[in-house]
Amino acid sequence: MAENDFKYVLDDLYSVRLGVKYTYEEVIENPDISTKFRNICRQVFEKEVDGNTTLESHLYYLSPDSESAKYYQHLRTKVTAEVLDPKHRSEDGTPLYREMTLPVKELAGITPQVKKQMGMILHEVCISKMGLATTVI
Repeated sequence: MAENDFKYVLDDLYSVRLGVKYTYEEVIENPDISTKFRNICRQVFEKEVDGNTTLESHLYYLSPDSESAKYYQHLRTKVTAEVLDPKHRSEDGTPLYREMTLPVKELAGITPQVKKQMGMILHEVCISKMGLATTVI
């Protein structure tokens, strides 16, 4: 996979979807991403993590009681991830992954150790446009 495979922006009627390999600096500098979300990144998320931190890393280690978690929840953010599926294996015996979408509150409630045991890999962040419209910085 190329490094930019998970650096994308999909903007539809109901949500903004971002690839998790974006750093917060890249999000802030990208004019294709909502100005409001870029401001939230600048004013809230960058106070807790460095600008070089990827969305993936921040969300993977997100503490449920952090300010970032509260803002992501208010934005009605969901994260698409893959986890190892212990019940299914390919023909050669290698484990298969299954995709799941979790609200940030649920994702933050899983410790990094459990995520590692699950073989969790984050792929996409989905931010609700209604959440963006109702969030006050």
